[in-house]
Amino acid sequence: MFENNTLMSASCVARLYCCKKKIGSENSLRDSAMQSCFYILSSTIAYLKANGIDSKQIQGPGESQMEEFVLNRSLTSMTKEVEDMFDFAFEGYMRYGFPSDDLRPISCTSSNSQGGIALTLLDSLDTLYLLGKTAALRKAVLFVSKSLNFDINARVHVFEVTIRGIGGLLSCHAFLHADKQAIPWYKGELLDKAVELADKLLPAFDTPTGIPTSWINLQRGQVPGDTRVTCTACAGTMLLEFGVLSRMTGNPVYEAKAKHAVISCLLYTSPSPRDQRGAGFPGWGG
Repeated sequence: MFENNTLMSASCVARLYCCKKKIGSENSLRDSAMQSCFYILSSTIAYLKANGIDSKQIQGPGESQMEEFVLNRSLTSMTKEVEDMFDFAFEGYMRYGFPSDDLRPISCTSSNSQGGIALTLLDSLDTLYLLGKTAALRKAVLFVSKSLNFDINARVHVFEVTIRGIGGLLSCHAFLHADKQAIPWYKGELLDKAVELADKLLPAFDTPTGIPTSWINLQRGQVPGDTRVTCTACAGTMLLEFGVLSRMTGNPVYEAKAKHAVISCLLYTSPSPRDQRGAGFPGWGG
């Protein structure tokens, strides 16, 4: 458990520090979050040492190096490495992959795992903002708002498109809505595209249980004969994106669909030895 927290905290420190230059205030929320992550990391390591626990005993391969890396490096140098890594990846995608969904890094070719909706670009929108890549962000928002089309005959994975596509659109919209100077001409186009994409995914929830299908055709909805197999992550963790979309638009349908899927996942869980009443979770039986 500790090693996971340590690695997560280290990652948060590096990413959150990149936000600092966008804020300027030492008392800002993002600076506080950065400091909190670093505190968690430092506290975890201090706890292990105080209790005589050798961190190497609970770390997997490479994780002790991660601890040493975080403790002995300045946040500034870590920030530079994060930005360099992003620049390398994003510029490679734009050169060899865009406007397809994916970049094949070895062959430097592109592929469309989700029908060709520039999914990597959508997934990068909020990071472009956080890293202060204003010129690239403006080009990306212009492309998404003016040229990107979701009305295509393509089979896509509902969960993947939700977390990367809708998630990217909503998070960047939230940033741009709060920061009017980033793109002065922005009028909520990314939120409009999030609604457009979510509406394409809603038919996936039209099942007897309300648990969404894993795959859907953006133009034709559910495909007869397609797999009905899904997993708890794909079926029950879309409440964040769909819930935020409902709050931003005032349309309760998105949140209601995702919430019903979560409840159905609990209600239709096989009984466990501890709870034979039908739900599989103590207190959820009926």
